[in-house]
Amino acid sequence: VAIPKIAGIVYQSKINADIASGKTLQDAVDRYMQQSNGTTTTPSSITALVPGYINNVPTAQQDQKQVGNGSNAIIYDANSGTVTVYNIQGGTPGTQVWPK
Repeated sequence: VAIPKIAGIVYQSKINADIASGKTLQDAVDRYMQQSNGTTTTPSSITALVPGYINNVPTAQQDQKQVGNGSNAIIYDANSGTVTVYNIQGGTPGTQVWPK
């Protein structure tokens, strides 16, 4: 009985960590856009934010590729400048977990 509960806690902690990373990335993208001479220029990739806006790329996100950290993926859309956290289902992004 304790094993499923522990697994659920570990799973939720991974989601929480990836959501926190997503929020940090979105904040960095927003700051980048604000400091781009007042234009709406988005960073071409998450790596463009290192080192000026973030120290490193989170492990669940590697430059627009859908790379899961456990069962989540942080995906950056350079066209819109948005960061989204998805639950991975069958190897592809499924349910959006942040932002809701």
